Amino acid sequence: MFGTRGIRLSALVAASLMALVTVQGASASTAGAATSRVACADVEAVFARGSGEALRDKEFTHFDESLTKCITGSITLHTYELGT
Repeated sequence: MFGTRGIRLSALVAASLMALVTVQGASASTAGAATSRVACADVEAVFARGSGEALRDKEFTHFDESLTKCITGSITLHTYELGT
């Protein structure tokens, strides 16, 4: 019904929305907090690889580049690949 391209696009949109929610939640939770030096990114994105996909494969690269384009300003992004 959707095809591979539609499923990938849906997954990217879902990941982007989760990242946006994470950023909004982080902004709200740190608004009244005391200033601290934490080396965490504002947005942590996890990419779950499929079986047989290599590290830094084209799907991950596309995911990472797409999120990087969406997240602008002083917001920091860290991506992580999950899988074996």
